[in-house]
Amino acid sequence: MDEDYVPRSCSSGEPGICAAGTSRCMAGAELCDADRLPETELCFDGLDNDCDGRADYPEDGDCEPVSRRLTIRAESDDVEERLGSGGAVLLKSADLHLVEDDVSLLAVALRFGGVDVPPGSTILSASIQFVADGETSGPAQFLIEGEASDDAAPFTKLAGNVSARARTVAKVSWAPPAWTNGEAGPPERTPDLTAIVQEIVDRPGWRSGGSLAFVVSGDGYRTAHAYRGVPERAARLELDYVPPAL
Repeated sequence: MDEDYVPRSCSSGEPGICAAGTSRCMAGAELCDADRLPETELCFDGLDNDCDGRADYPEDGDCEPVSRRLTIRAESDDVEERLGSGGAVLLKSADLHLVEDDVSLLAVALRFGGVDVPPGSTILSASIQFVADGETSGPAQFLIEGEASDDAAPFTKLAGNVSARARTVAKVSWAPPAWTNGEAGPPERTPDLTAIVQEIVDRPGWRSGGSLAFVVSGDGYRTAHAYRGVPERAARLELDYVPPAL
């Protein structure tokens, strides 16, 4: 046992304190479990894992959430694939038709590069913000999935390039309200996608700086700006995370 580790009262406020009512305190006792050494502090679990008297507060301060706002960077990063008609992939649309146009149902794919989220991070929130390109309303029911990849590659013109990619187990349903032209507010924002992003960054091969991709399918009609039309109005991935304690 570490000679510097001295069991303390669970409510003493001194170094070595353990969170009362947790497994780090002996059941029915007031002392920390002397048979267990301090552990690496974990963020947002409410426990004093490292027995320094402070829960969710590692020495390196990494429990502070980090925010990232990532935009589409190229025409090959927001595309449409025609479903049921040969799988043609449209790379040069000025807008994105979620998820149908006058010809067919579509799978809309979005790729965000440079996602500097370290492996082992805890995702707190994630969503995609669109900018409406026109007034669109009516019933719509979308399904959002992630690409099950360590580093999603840019999309290509190869038929079926969107639908052929492996999908995450996690998926999110979205029934968006009416969209207002030029708006980028709650109606144009997806529900929380934390489960999808967490599944991807938990992959053994994930590395900080990799790329994430999402696929939107379903029924209904909403129109969003695409990179080719107005780059600064392209979709934006907004996420907050906590890096792993070092």
